[in-house]
Amino acid sequence: MKIAVFGATGLCGKNLVEVALNDGYGVKALIRNPTKLDHIKHENLEIVKIDIFDVDAVSKQLEDVDAILSCLGGLPTWRWKKETVYSTSIEAIAKAARKANKKRIIALTGARQVPDPEGREGWFIRNFDWIVMRPIMDDMMRMESYLKENCQDLDYTVLRPTGFCKTEPWTGEAIIVPDVYFRPEDSLWIPYKKVVLLMLEALKENKWVKEHVYCAMPNGFDKVEK
Repeated sequence: MKIAVFGATGLCGKNLVEVALNDGYGVKALIRNPTKLDHIKHENLEIVKIDIFDVDAVSKQLEDVDAILSCLGGLPTWRWKKETVYSTSIEAIAKAARKANKKRIIALTGARQVPDPEGREGWFIRNFDWIVMRPIMDDMMRMESYLKENCQDLDYTVLRPTGFCKTEPWTGEAIIVPDVYFRPEDSLWIPYKKVVLLMLEALKENKWVKEHVYCAMPNGFDKVEK
C-alpha cells in the first residue's frame, strides 16, 4: 500500500514517514521544503516539492496512492491572531482527493477544542487554552465542521490527540473515545509515535470512518520500569 503524507517535516509527520516505511508502506511525502527530509533514505520514499494549496498539482500526485494521511497543523499563537492552516489545508486536500478519485483521508486536530463545562481541565490549562491555543482550536473546529458538512462522500477519520510528547518507551494502551474533547481522568500527553501508530491502525483496519476520535494515554504511561 502506498500513502501520501502531508506535514511530513513536522515531528509527527517525520514519525509517520519513518514508521510507515518500516512497516512496508510506500510513502509519498508532499512538502514545501524537501531538504527537511534529507536524513531519511529509503527506496520506498518519494519526496515531492509542492504547494499543497495547488489542487491540480496535488491531485496528480495522489493518482498512484491508496490513502492520504495529514499531520498538518499550526503552532500556538496569541488569542487575537487567526489561524487557518487546518481548515484551508483540509479543504484543498479534499478537493484534490476527489479530483484524483481517492476517498480515504486520515487527519489530526486535537483535544480540548471545546472547554469542559465543569472546568475540570484545571485553572492553568483552561487559561492557557484560552490565551494561547484558542486560535488553533477554533481552526480545528472549522476543519472538523468542513469535513462533516462537505465531505460525507469521503472516508475520512479525524484523530483528536491530547498534547504531544516524545516519550519512549511507554506503558499502557491508548484511550480512544469518539466524539469527545476531554476526559479529566486521562493524561494530558500522548507520544507522537503512538498517534502515528493510531493513524496507521485506522488505515489498516479501516477504523473510525467518518468519526472524530479523542486519543489519550492513561496517567502514568511514562512510568516504565527499567
